[in-house]
This record gives sequence, C-alpha cells and structure tokens, in this order.
Amino acid sequence: MRLPLPAGEGWGEGEKPRPPKRYSQNKTKKPLDPVVNYRVYSVKTMRDETFQKIGQAAKAAAVGVETVRFYEREGLLPKPKRSGAGYRLYPPDTVARLRFIKQAKQLGFTLKEINELLSLRASSRANCGHVRARAERKRDEIDGKLRELRQMRRALNNLIKECTGEGPLSRCTILSAMDGK
Repeated sequence: MRLPLPAGEGWGEGEKPRPPKRYSQNKTKKPLDPVVNYRVYSVKTMRDETFQKIGQAAKAAAVGVETVRFYEREGLLPKPKRSGAGYRLYPPDTVARLRFIKQAKQLGFTLKEINELLSLRASSRANCGHVRARAERKRDEIDGKLRELRQMRRALNNLIKECTGEGPLSRCTILSAMDGK
C-alpha cells in the first residue's frame, strides 16, 4: 500500500525520480565538503620552502612509497622533517635525488656504490675523476659478468646439442652433465 505524499513531494505522472541534491542551497553550486582543506598536498614553512609528503615525492620520481622509505632506512635519503601530525615532509631536492638513485641503479650501481657517489657529490674535495673511476670500475665489473654469461651460454649450447630431447629422464644428457657424470 502506498502512502499519499504531501503536495509538491514525489513525482508527477510521467516524471522520473530525481537524484538527491549534492550542492548547497547557495548560488555558487559548490559541492559540500565535510572535511575542510582535506586536499591540501604541500606544506609551506615560514621560510616559504615547499615540502612534499611521501606520496607526492614518490609519484614525482616514479618510484613507490615503500621504495622511498627503504632508501631513507638505507641512508640514501636524509631523515625528513615531520609535520605536527607525523607525516614525513621532504624538501624539494628529494625528487631529484630519488631520480638520481633510480638512474644509478639502472646503470648497475649497488646501493652502497650509489651512496658513495652521493657522498662524492656532496664533498668539496671530490672531482669528476673520482666519479669517472667508479664508473670505469662498474663497467669493468659488467664486462666480467658478460664474459661469464657468454661462457654459460656456450656450455648450455653444447648440452642442448648433445641432447636429443627423446627418451626417459634416466638417459637425459643435460641432467647427467649437471650430475657430473
């Protein structure tokens, strides 16, 4: 049984239901916001430097939030300031440092080596030759790994050539070679 609605409420014949109003009754038609300023992303200090929260810095450097925390624990990033609510607040140069770390990792440098490069960069006594020496050492290390990989590839090619790919596993030449037989 339907209860009668007071005049002016409900739908007239052929009218469709209207969604509830999401705007205040004022003329500006702005959405109601129960949490004031909840979309504020950066914090300004009295010196007018803009600090970023961890998510912003991570996104700008195209790394994950956990990666930022890990680099902080490993000493690659300085400990950030904290807001009154306990949020990490990173200075503007953090994004550039994160990008540097990411690029150095792509070149094959370990976190320890990256930390050394960052220390060199901050040192007044270091010069380009120090950085070049580390880059040459890394290149030589990579060349050694490539030689090892080529040797492994040749050994695997020889094993594959000897294996017919047929028969029981007890006669598999690849498994026998790995057993040392």
